[in-house]
Amino acid sequence: MSMTQVFDNPSVFQIEVPMIDNFLATVNCYVVESEGKYLIIDSGSKTKEAYAVIKQVLDELAIDYSSTQVFLTHPHFDHAGLVSQLVSPDAPVYLSAYDYQLTSQEKNILNEALYLKRLIHEGVDEKAARSYKYLHTFFRLFDDTSNRLVYVQAGDSIELGAFSFQVLSASGHTPDQLALYEESSGLYFCGDQVLEQLNPSIDVSFDGLDLTGNNIARLQELLERKLILMPGHGRVNVKPQERIQKLLDHHLKRREEFKRTIAENPGRSGFEIVRAAKWSADKDWSRLSPIIQSLILRQGFSNLDHLKNSGEIEQSIQNDKYYYFIQ
Repeated sequence: MSMTQVFDNPSVFQIEVPMIDNFLATVNCYVVESEGKYLIIDSGSKTKEAYAVIKQVLDELAIDYSSTQVFLTHPHFDHAGLVSQLVSPDAPVYLSAYDYQLTSQEKNILNEALYLKRLIHEGVDEKAARSYKYLHTFFRLFDDTSNRLVYVQAGDSIELGAFSFQVLSASGHTPDQLALYEESSGLYFCGDQVLEQLNPSIDVSFDGLDLTGNNIARLQELLERKLILMPGHGRVNVKPQERIQKLLDHHLKRREEFKRTIAENPGRSGFEIVRAAKWSADKDWSRLSPIIQSLILRQGFSNLDHLKNSGEIEQSIQNDKYYYFIQ
């Protein structure tokens, strides 16, 4: 069954939407209802299989599209692909302005160039660097000609019937990933901030943001909240504090691993430091797929940026290459 009612008041329906040719089999979309008003949270990837599943569920729920809103946690293909097909053009689509501008052609071209330079500075050979730089382009899957985009940020709220949902920052997986929180119930729709089986990838910033630091800070804030976690992938978690703490412990372990590698081998390049880390229990670097290698590099560079930002390591530039030392 692709749809499950996971909460009663407000009514929350979880839709497991298929993902084609992806190691993640499904992505979660949610439909929230209160007093005949509807909110769709994330929309699945832009495939006919995904559309068929979501459309069937929406038809079964007999949704009134004139009273439907959409909230996007972040504009990755598996979370934002079907926005234009699911709702009418005048339905409000709430999203981050910062993350949305990353999907523009101009920003993609700029960030690809900046990432290519970063890869080469960190010691990746140019041929490999040119292949990696294309793997994580944000694609513009919808625009303001097909949907009524409403930009929101942390501190805003979205009203739905008898309930008010707070917009919270879930920065890390993307620079301005957003979450929705309903305080009385503890409902927390977090996209890819906290996942059950995976450590969510943390992106690298080209605007000087410390995304690893942001992710750690936002996770620490969650430990203080009453939560029923509605993740972008996997099962609903009614007691997520243990999982959140494991993610924080993972960050600490990774930080110490990077510092130990730098202390034992001062002057290593970023590429050497990232490759030396333990990223997979059963595969060395050469056996990882290019897409996984690229995800690891982006996350590894984000870790290095965080350590440099916190004053724990220093970066030396020699002959246009980056080398790292303990501060």
